[in-house]
Amino acid sequence: MLFRFFVRKNYEGIEISNEECDGINDMFAKYLHDLDLTDKQKEKILPKSEFDVMLNMTHPLRMNGFEAAYVYHFGTFVEKNYRKNNEKSSC
Repeated sequence: MLFRFFVRKNYEGIEISNEECDGINDMFAKYLHDLDLTDKQKEKILPKSEFDVMLNMTHPLRMNGFEAAYVYHFGTFVEKNYRKNNEKSSC
């Protein structure tokens, strides 16, 4: 549920179903898991709770309540998957 909010808040205008959003969430979670992050790094990246996100919506160092590292890693994840999909389609 929090990931759906993240996508819709940070990428306004995108039309995506809940099912598609949940699928991307699963892929993003696998991507983060494959990074072999330490527990301390995960703590700094992953949202703590819905309440924490809502409480920090206007915080100057967060993007709509999410840690900058979370947004950065999601952007990297999207970029890598975009490149991978373009390489497949050009073959």
